[in-house]
Amino acid sequence: IKEFASILSICDKIITTDSLALHLSVALKKPVIALFFSTPHWEIENYNNIKKIASPLLEKHFFSKEFSSELADSISVDEILTILE
Repeated sequence: IKEFASILSICDKIITTDSLALHLSVALKKPVIALFFSTPHWEIENYNNIKKIASPLLEKHFFSKEFSSELADSISVDEILTILE
């Protein structure tokens, strides 16, 4: 975990899902774009440095552990890049 945190610490911005990377980035006070595909975005505080993108299919795939290409494609790269800029 220390090595992973040290890699995150040298990043200017982090794009991640609701994962260890999100929580470590928050602790490191890094700007984060957090992608929520099947986990509840409302349970994560934004701490003034998290921009959240929730999949429009979140309700359909709520807490699903199954891979779905439809779900994976439900947040576009363009949507992420718009927020990143």
